[in-house]
Formats: sequence, structure tokens, C-alpha cells
Amino acid sequence: MAAEEPAPLWPYATAGDLRARWPDMPDGDDPMAGVLLEDASAMLDAMEPFDGAVPGELTEPQRAALRAVACEMVRAAMASASDGDGFGAGQLTVTAGPYSQTATYQGAAGSLFVTKAQRRRLGIDQPDAGWATPWGGPDD
Repeated sequence: MAAEEPAPLWPYATAGDLRARWPDMPDGDDPMAGVLLEDASAMLDAMEPFDGAVPGELTEPQRAALRAVACEMVRAAMASASDGDGFGAGQLTVTAGPYSQTATYQGAAGSLFVTKAQRRRLGIDQPDAGWATPWGGPDD
């Protein structure tokens, strides 16, 4: 019996992963989603998630977190560039009559960005606690 092929490490998500999380994704947007997911994966790699862990040594929960964040990034970029449904908006105002809606996005329409919550989820830019003595240590 043939061994099961491991899931690809990069990009972290596919257009199918995005569609599973966003069933209302416009039809025909899979090619653009695939390119944006590659861009999002490259952007995340440059940020060295999980203390710069080697992609081949990531645990399944870490890979799942990268997959989810890549999908969230692309969905926010695609939604802000197209229908303006408010996903990924930093501020959203809706008025019932006479029909008004305003959405302010965190980045330019269609741009990829990583939120503070997503950075924390991936262990990016986490503060390190430590101490130092002004008198030097035993190695001085």
C-alpha cells in the first residue's frame, strides 16, 4: 500500500481552503485567490512565525494556524476590493433609513495585512521577558 503524500508546506492554504471558510467567495475568483494566498504565505514567512520554525518542522496546529491566518488575510483583501461587505473593516457604520453604509478598512483596498491578533496567534513579535543586572554577570 502506497504511503500517503504529505500535505504541501507552501503556500499555507489553497483556494479550496479559502472557499471552505468563505462559501460566498465570488465564482471565478479561485485563480486570484491562489495568487494572493501565495503572497500571504510569503509575507507570513518573512515575519518568521513560531520563532522562525523551519516550515518542514511545524506541528499540525501551527500549520493549521498559518492556513487560517493566510485565508483570513486573503478574504479581507478580496472583500475590501470587491463587495465591501465589511469583512476585515476597522470601522463599519450602517444606517437603516435612508440606506447608508460606510466601511473603513485597515489597509488599502485589496492589500494584504496581518492584524495584531493574527500576529499573536502566530507568535510573531511577542515580547520577551528577561532581566539584567547593572553589575554584570559571572562571565564579565
